[in-house]
Amino acid sequence: MIRFIPHALLTAALIGAASANAFPTVSGMMWPVVMNPCPAGKCPAVSKGVPRPAKATPSTGRIAAPVATLTFTPSIERRRANLAAFAAKSNGDRAVAQIAVNADRIFPQLDAALASRGMKMNNLADSYAAWWISAHDVAHGLTETRPTTDYLAVGDQAAQLLATSQIANVAASRKQELAAALLVQIILIDISIEHAKRNPRQLRAISAVVAQGARKMGVDLSTMPLTDTGFATVGK
Repeated sequence: MIRFIPHALLTAALIGAASANAFPTVSGMMWPVVMNPCPAGKCPAVSKGVPRPAKATPSTGRIAAPVATLTFTPSIERRRANLAAFAAKSNGDRAVAQIAVNADRIFPQLDAALASRGMKMNNLADSYAAWWISAHDVAHGLTETRPTTDYLAVGDQAAQLLATSQIANVAASRKQELAAALLVQIILIDISIEHAKRNPRQLRAISAVVAQGARKMGVDLSTMPLTDTGFATVGK
């Protein structure tokens, strides 16, 4: 995994607000179809020879999924409103509140971190892929930095899933809301890991909580090994 939030932005207020015993989720913002990337235990394949919904782009080799179905024009005002709503629904969780307060500093850094992996913050599939990898790696106690190709492969898997789901037809505001919920999860993972980095017991607790939170959103990370061509089905 990569740490999406630079250490300089992990303020004392953000780190102090993190708690492995009260790791918040915003799963209420997710649709079951969005949060089930491997229906019936079968992950979308992106390896050579597997039919794809669209041709790969010459510049990146990525699947050129219908842009209009997955991307949106971001609105700072809408982002602020979404984060305020998340904070209100978090039962007073201080970490979510601090993310809302520091959003104008954090989100540009998130955008840059995603761009360094060939991804875009205004692409719902990319936000989903970044969350999927972060949650997987934390749940399995993995800390190594993954290559860009891993992120692109998983981004293609997410694009295939989302481009053929009902999410493709929702308004841009809803796509931004869903993307923001995923990005908030990434931020919460980062600040929780920073909070517990010298405490192996707490790191294990965070791993368990992240895995449990993913299962509540329909994602059983234990059945999805991550390979160099994306997530695979167990036993494949």
